[in-house]
Amino acid sequence: MRGLLKRVVSEPGADTAESFVRRIRMLAATYTVLFCACCAGEVVLAVYGKLFVTLAQRSNVETLTVLFLLVFYGYLAAVSAPGALGAARIALYALRLRFTPDRAAERRRQLAALGEPREGPWAALGKVLERADRQPLRFELRDDAGSHGVIEVQGARVAQLEARKDGSALGVLVLAGIGFVRGCSGPRPELVSARMRGPVAEAVVRNAGPGEGQIEVDFRLRPRAGGAPLLKSERATLRPHEVARIEVKIDGARGDERVEVGLDYPPR
Repeated sequence: MRGLLKRVVSEPGADTAESFVRRIRMLAATYTVLFCACCAGEVVLAVYGKLFVTLAQRSNVETLTVLFLLVFYGYLAAVSAPGALGAARIALYALRLRFTPDRAAERRRQLAALGEPREGPWAALGKVLERADRQPLRFELRDDAGSHGVIEVQGARVAQLEARKDGSALGVLVLAGIGFVRGCSGPRPELVSARMRGPVAEAVVRNAGPGEGQIEVDFRLRPRAGGAPLLKSERATLRPHEVARIEVKIDGARGDERVEVGLDYPPR
């Protein structure tokens, strides 16, 4: 039950294009239902408001309640109207795209209807990205309909340039920046298991993140009978979500030592 409530209350993810489309459709349906329900409530109260007051013995409290509901429904209808209009446009464009004989031409017409390219939205990230030559990172957003602008990452600022109309949704821009940062932020190594095989120490490491990079694995062998530990370090490269096995032969190891493993990124 707790997981179901969290899924319903929390905002749905948008890690992929498909999940983002699913989120947009959910928002469009929510705005449409909210707008239609508020309009229906306004109509019912306007038509049957006198009846409701009469049934409630014509007191001022019930009259004020009806007026409050009229104002409340009107406010929600005004707030949800732009979303409902956007949902109607999404449905219209989807129908036109579905029944047109030339989908590419229809997509180009829809893109041209957004107007001339101009500067779009921007957002700040929680990490700073810099190239070795101090130049900004630029990625063009393009499909078969044409260019949708350029994503530029400079330091902690990610912006959309040459955007159509007001640019893509700011959420898309932030998600693109976060996805890029996550892809460039390196691995997140986690130790799965460690053991000795004779003089060879073995560690199984899982990359729990989407980044890629080199890590440093520090082996510390503690003899059962006590004494100074044996130390050895090894470097390995982890790819996104990879499970790797790192082995290293340690001189002087007997095979019965207790293995302790430390993982460092970036390597020291």
